[in-house]
Amino acid sequence: MDVLIGRLVAMGVFLAVLGILQFSIGLNIAGYIHIPGLRVNGTLDLISARSIFRRITGTASHPIEFGVVLAMLLPLAISRAFAAPAKLKVRRWLAAASIGVALPMSVSRSAILAIAVVALFIIPSWDRRRRLATFKVMPLFLVGMRLAIPGLLGTITSLFTGISNDPSTKGRTEDYAAAAKYIAVHPLFGRGFRTFIPSLYRFLDNQYLMTIVDAGLIGLVLLLLVFLVGIFTARGARRRNEDPFYKDLAQAAAAGIGAAMVSFATFDALSFPMCGGLLFLLLGLAGAMWRLSGQPDDRIEKNDHEFHVSATTAPAALPAAQPLADQMIGAAH
Repeated sequence: MDVLIGRLVAMGVFLAVLGILQFSIGLNIAGYIHIPGLRVNGTLDLISARSIFRRITGTASHPIEFGVVLAMLLPLAISRAFAAPAKLKVRRWLAAASIGVALPMSVSRSAILAIAVVALFIIPSWDRRRRLATFKVMPLFLVGMRLAIPGLLGTITSLFTGISNDPSTKGRTEDYAAAAKYIAVHPLFGRGFRTFIPSLYRFLDNQYLMTIVDAGLIGLVLLLLVFLVGIFTARGARRRNEDPFYKDLAQAAAAGIGAAMVSFATFDALSFPMCGGLLFLLLGLAGAMWRLSGQPDDRIEKNDHEFHVSATTAPAALPAAQPLADQMIGAAH
């Protein structure tokens, strides 16, 4: 699990660095990536614009997906940075910083909402010393971003202050009336999962709304349950674990799932493979954390290449196996 999370964060850093280069010099490095055996079957507008800034995607399908994916990965990167040994401290904080710097470059409301949800999940779970350090660093980070990229923070602020006049917001509100006629025909179970094809009907920038159309109100309830079970499973893993690092890591997984839960209301997230795939990977990690935080007597633990086998329940269940169990334990030690 540790290796998997480390690789997830590394891929997030790779995505962030590609985005920073796209934002800075306008070079779409992703366009030069060619996978042997595959051919191009479509084109994507990988560098668009909002206000005076490029909206970047890295290797994602859209700037919104780019920003939301980074927001889902950032809490994992921060948890690993806090717990890093001295020789890895700088490297891991640079990894977290690169994700944090690239995220606002998507110039996306969804990404900002997602990172706000992440903050609501992880900051209250920290101790007083860590919170004070965060509140000291954040103003410096914002000033640094303002000096390095003049106007970016103002543009992001205007996305929220001028939301009532924003064309994308108006398009999202118009989706409700358009989707209502489809929902009225099949309100409970919908028209069929993934049968509402946006290119044939219309794009719905709201995954919850799209779920009601495809899978009905029953599908919406089940989707919400998926999120809630994932969040409470990660929270349960936090409560069951005594190790501070794994408690933080479980809370980070809950934060990533919570960020996805909110962003599903702002774009059709399951239509984007990177976002949908990462969500279910985080759900799996939450389950793994809960399982690994169980009673140690139920596991075989490996430590310094020695296997310690617990037999606290075996003798009561199988008295005749006691001599064999003793031999196995002696051989393992």
